[in-house]
Amino acid sequence: RVSPSGYTKKGLSLDEATDALLEAADLCSLYNYFCKGKYIWTNFITSAKRHKTPAERTEEINIALFKSKRVTDIQKLEIELQNYSSLLPYRWRASKFVGIDLSGYEKDTPPENFYEDFLPAQKVCLFITIHAGEEASADNIWQAVFKLHANRIGHGLSLIEHKSLMELARDTQICIELCPYSNMHTNNLTGERIKKYPLYTFLKEGLNVTINSDDCATTGKSLSDEYVKAAEFFYFSEANQLEIKKGEFERIPLTKWEILRLIKAGFDNAFINRYEKAQLLRWVEEEIYEKILQLYNYEPIYPIDKPNYYAKNFDIR
Repeated sequence: RVSPSGYTKKGLSLDEATDALLEAADLCSLYNYFCKGKYIWTNFITSAKRHKTPAERTEEINIALFKSKRVTDIQKLEIELQNYSSLLPYRWRASKFVGIDLSGYEKDTPPENFYEDFLPAQKVCLFITIHAGEEASADNIWQAVFKLHANRIGHGLSLIEHKSLMELARDTQICIELCPYSNMHTNNLTGERIKKYPLYTFLKEGLNVTINSDDCATTGKSLSDEYVKAAEFFYFSEANQLEIKKGEFERIPLTKWEILRLIKAGFDNAFINRYEKAQLLRWVEEEIYEKILQLYNYEPIYPIDKPNYYAKNFDIR
C-alpha cells in the first residue's frame, strides 16, 4: 500500500513518482529472480488518506486507475521471459497498481464520507480494500461493505460485535486483513485485553482471514513476527476454552495446518486476476507439498531437479 504523493516532496511529479515506484519494484524483482533464485512479485495498492482533501484523494485514485493499465517495455520482457529456463517454477511478472485503499484514523471519518471519491474506482471495477473496524464500531465495516463495496476489510476487529454482518462476511468470504502488531498498538492489547482479539472466533466461524504486516517501518516487525503474535493472540483468546473433562479446560494452540490455511488465504485474496491467482496457487502448493514430503522423507512427486518443469507442464490456461 502506498500513497504516491508522499514521494513528490523532492521535485518529482505524481506521475514520475509512481513510475519510479513501479520501475524500482521491477528492477528489484528481476535481480532476485535471475541473481538470487527468488521470486518476488510486488503490486501496489493506492492508499487514499482520510485526512487529505477530496482533490488530493481524487488525484491519488486517478493515478492508480491509469497505472493499473500499465503497458511498458518491461511488460514486453515479461512475455519474453515466459519460456526462460529458470530453477524457479514461477514466471516473472511486471509490477502494477491493482487496487484502492482508504486508510487513516477512523474516528469521525466513516467510510460513507468517501462515497464520491471511490466512484471512479467502482466504475472501472478496480479492487477495493477499506481500513475499518480497528478503532471504531462495526458500523464502519458495514459502511465499507455496503457503501464502498469493499472486497477486503483492513483490520475489522469490531466485526465480532455485529453477528449478522459477521455471518455475511463468512458466507460471501469477504477478506478480513488482521494485523496483530498494529492492532496491539492501536487497541492497547496487553494483559487481559489480549483475550478480546477475534482471530480464534473468526477462524472457528469460517471467516476468510489473512495475517498481514500493516506497517513494518513503524512496528519494526516482519510478517513472520506477525504470525507469532497471531498465534499468541489465538492461544489466549477468551473463546479458546476446550473442555477435556467435567469442569476442566485447556487452550488449543494455532496448528501448522491452520497457519498454512492463513498463508494460502493471503494468496487467494491477492488483488490479481483469476488466472494469475490459480497459477500462483498451483506453484505455491507444489512447493509446499515438496517440503512436506521431504520433511517426512518421502520421494518427491515432481522432478525438482529439472529446471522449468512446472512452468512447462502445469500451465492451467
